[in-house]
Amino acid sequence: MTKFFTPRPDEGDVQWLSYAQQSPESTPYLDQELSARAGGEGWEIPPLVRVVRHDDSGGPLRPVTLPWLSSSTVALQDAVIEPLGRILTPHGELRSLRVEDPGVQVSIFVPPWIEGLLDEEASSIDRFPSSGRIMRINKLVLREQAAEYGAIRLVEASRGATYFRSDVVDQLLATGLVSGTHFRAET
Repeated sequence: MTKFFTPRPDEGDVQWLSYAQQSPESTPYLDQELSARAGGEGWEIPPLVRVVRHDDSGGPLRPVTLPWLSSSTVALQDAVIEPLGRILTPHGELRSLRVEDPGVQVSIFVPPWIEGLLDEEASSIDRFPSSGRIMRINKLVLREQAAEYGAIRLVEASRGATYFRSDVVDQLLATGLVSGTHFRAET
């Protein structure tokens, strides 16, 4: 069975991304933006983010290449956009974000949204009582067809994580360029 992994934030004093103030006409949260556009088909105003460089007491945070933003995506910063992008783009696309910090580049990886890969009967799922939508997947079971994809978002869990096939994670880690985000096995 093919293993799939989700991105998770590294622990410790590392830099991460935060949503910056946005204008009323733009969508403030990346998950909402990507979900609302049924797979992320472009946006008129890319979300604005800022790099959080200091902790609450003003101490410096360690710079990283994949600053944490959300389990729904992987954010790539500056020099790793090209080399890690070469590994990721066969499985989705990179989209640039607006960054509050001058001279800083951040792109996010947007995988395809695929319907029917989640085995809802075999998975353990919490649902919102009012709508029946998926709130959280506690134990993920994917159908065999999922192995055809290097990375996916599940249509059934529109606010859920991005899932990366193990060989894609292995390629990313083999570069030695990944910091700030690690990958946790889900299947």
